[in-house]
Amino acid sequence: MSQEVTPTPFAVLVETEKAIRSLLKKSPPETEPHDDWLGLAFLSGDQVLLTPLDEIHSILSISTFAYIPGVKPWLLGMATYRDDIFPVTDLAGFMGQKKSSLTKHTRLLVIDYQGEKAGLMVNRVMGLHRLPKEQRFNKYQMTQDSLYEPFLIGHSVDINTTLPIISCNAIVNHPRFRDVLVKVEVLNDLH
Repeated sequence: MSQEVTPTPFAVLVETEKAIRSLLKKSPPETEPHDDWLGLAFLSGDQVLLTPLDEIHSILSISTFAYIPGVKPWLLGMATYRDDIFPVTDLAGFMGQKKSSLTKHTRLLVIDYQGEKAGLMVNRVMGLHRLPKEQRFNKYQMTQDSLYEPFLIGHSVDINTTLPIISCNAIVNHPRFRDVLVKVEVLNDLH
């Protein structure tokens, strides 16, 4: 009688690797890499918007942030995440809409533009949006008085909706975004 030899754990790993490599050699090569545009859909105030996914550094739940006196109402304060400190802006408030309320769905889109981080508070993140190469988007005009207009880079047309695409990098780089201090005259009127 012959005794059955139990393979060592290392031998099992070697055999598994050989089997996987053999299967990989038999699988057909990818014909063409995907060249789809990926965006993040979110709700800001009463507007559903898209932004390029590569402009989003992180998506966070809202935690506490430090209030800053003497700033415009849309600048909510400063937050910290992974040893970074950055301003938190209510995107709807910045765009001239009603200030957003904090809910369990509220999220913070962290933008890293040229090494500077900023947080944009949105009402809800709705998911990813893939736009095939054939459906490239063009410049899109929302309304005549839209404050989103300087940040629009295109749109996505679905069967039922047209969604504006904005650049979060353009928002955090805009002079109005950096003009956060309440003017001295306004502060004097409050007293």
